[in-house]
Amino acid sequence: MKSKWDDPITLATVVIAAATVINVFASLYIGKKTSDYTEITQNIYKAFNRPYVGINSITATKENKIRKLFVDYKIKNYGSVPATGVRVNINTKLDGFTMTTIDKAPLT
Repeated sequence: MKSKWDDPITLATVVIAAATVINVFASLYIGKKTSDYTEITQNIYKAFNRPYVGINSITATKENKIRKLFVDYKIKNYGSVPATGVRVNINTKLDGFTMTTIDKAPLT
C-alpha cells in the first residue's frame, strides 16, 4: 500500500510550505533589525548635524588704575551646523565669590 508521502508532488509541496514559513519569520526578523538600525542611523545623523557651542578661550586682564579685572570669553560654534539664537549666561567666580558682569557682548 502506498502512502500519500510517497508521491513526489506532495513531498515537494510540504517542503515548499515549510520553506515559506521559515522565509516569513526570517523576513520579519530582518524587518525588525532594519527598523532598529534605521533609528540608530537617525540618532547618529542628529548628533553629528547639530550645533555645538563652547568656550574657545578665556582671557583675563587686570586694570590697576581702576581696580578692575576684565574677563573676555570667546564663544565658538564647533558643530557642522551654525548655532542661531544662542543665549549665554556666564557666572565668573574669583576665590569663591561671584564677580559682577559689566558688559555682555552679543554673540556673532
